Amino acid sequence: MEIVAISTFLVMGVGLGILHAFDPDHVAAVGGISVADGPRSPYWRFAVHWSLGHGTAMLMLAAAVFILGFAIPAQLSNFAEQTVAYMLIAIGGYSLWRFYSGLGSGQNADVESPRAITSAPLIGLIHGTAGSAPLLAILPASKLANPIIGVAYVTLFSVGVALGMLVLGTLLAQTFKQVGRVGALYQGLIQAAIGLFALILGIFLVLH
Repeated sequence: MEIVAISTFLVMGVGLGILHAFDPDHVAAVGGISVADGPRSPYWRFAVHWSLGHGTAMLMLAAAVFILGFAIPAQLSNFAEQTVAYMLIAIGGYSLWRFYSGLGSGQNADVESPRAITSAPLIGLIHGTAGSAPLLAILPASKLANPIIGVAYVTLFSVGVALGMLVLGTLLAQTFKQVGRVGALYQGLIQAAIGLFALILGIFLVLH
């Protein structure tokens, strides 16, 4: 019976991870930084790189809690949350700037920004430290007596996040592909909408 309960708990970690990937701030960050480079941007690569950063943060926190016995300071989570808010503002502003400068309408659509790709793990790292990630993964798991189970839960949670991000990247790619058949202008409008969403969400998080 205990094995069934543990297995259910671990599987639940994957499910919660998938749901966690679609948090508004995650969608705004990954969507904003990926669409900023135009309709042919490698969305799945942004999503995977973000997931690697997010998972690294989660596993580092899990190791600190379960193996080293550390308590995660609230100041760290609060600082990360504020950093996420300002990052969303920057991402939204950057995406809107790319759109209004003409890149969002199809010009230089083949240009891929190495800076944007390399920044995705850092954004994921900060996201993994902030917000609901500790609540969904580390706090429930920290009640377990077995550190191995706790780390396994966080690992599977991170796998779920990666799967969710792959789905998000695929949805973005397919959306741009289908809209592109209508016209590049509509692709640019989607880019601007995602950038505006990231900007507004970032401002909201700063004020609250």
